[in-house]
Formats: sequence, structure tokens, C-alpha cells
Amino acid sequence: MVVSVGDDRVMQAAVLAFKAADRALRKDINDATRTTFNQPWKTGIEQRVRTPLERRVLVPGARIAAGNPPSFVAASSTRALPGGLVPAVQWPAVEFGADRSRMKGRRHTTRQLPARRRRGPVFETLADMTDRVPRLWAQLIVKAYCDAADESR
Repeated sequence: MVVSVGDDRVMQAAVLAFKAADRALRKDINDATRTTFNQPWKTGIEQRVRTPLERRVLVPGARIAAGNPPSFVAASSTRALPGGLVPAVQWPAVEFGADRSRMKGRRHTTRQLPARRRRGPVFETLADMTDRVPRLWAQLIVKAYCDAADESR
């Protein structure tokens, strides 16, 4: 999910300030972004998972990829779990579940997956964070500029 700045002038200014920052300042902003958002992102997902399968697939790769804009990442492991499921490839089945209807004479291939749902633990966590993350990210940029200005004096 991508958060758009739209017509919000504060957010547009934050994006431009990030783009205009020199390498050291961008590094400071990215470090602050990871430090600030990693813990609530991972904790939010951990609190919402319901099954051991969800915990093994969705939680381990949960992190923030800093940048302009920061990206929220989950289920990024490319190492197959016992049984062959690769989290980075097959995460949607765990996040959104599967249709549980049984076809006559066919095998139950989705029995281990949760029932179909609109949003799973990752998308619920992201929905809770989308209102406050852009504003907090803009504050981190302003703080990094203020700290850099204080250091230069």
C-alpha cells in the first residue's frame, strides 16, 4: 500500500526536504524512520496473528524499508518453511486466507489456511498506521534538519 501526499502541502514539503537533503542527512532521516516505525509495525503484526502459520510466515520479515517514501515490509523471507511454503511468494494465502469450499472428490488442499477474509494481520496493522505515519515521518524530517542546523553552529 502506498501513501499518497496528494494536495497536502505539509507532506509535499516533507518529501521535497527529503529529496533536497544531502547524503548524511538522508541517512539520519532513514535511521530515525527505521528506529521509530520498526517496533510498532512488527508489534502490531505480532498482536494480530492468530495461528502459528501466520506467525511463521508474516512476522519474521516484518520491517521498515526506509526511503522516500518508507515501505512497510512483511513476509519477506525467501527460505522455504518445512512443507515447502515460501513466505515471500505465498504470503497472500496466509494473509487473506483461502476459500474453504470442498469440491466433490477432490482433496482438501486449503485446510491448513485461514478462512477467506478481506484483511489479515498485516493489512489491519497498516490500516491503523496510515493516519499517523505520514505526519510522524514529516516530523522526523523536520527534526533531522533542526538537529543538523544545531550541529553546524
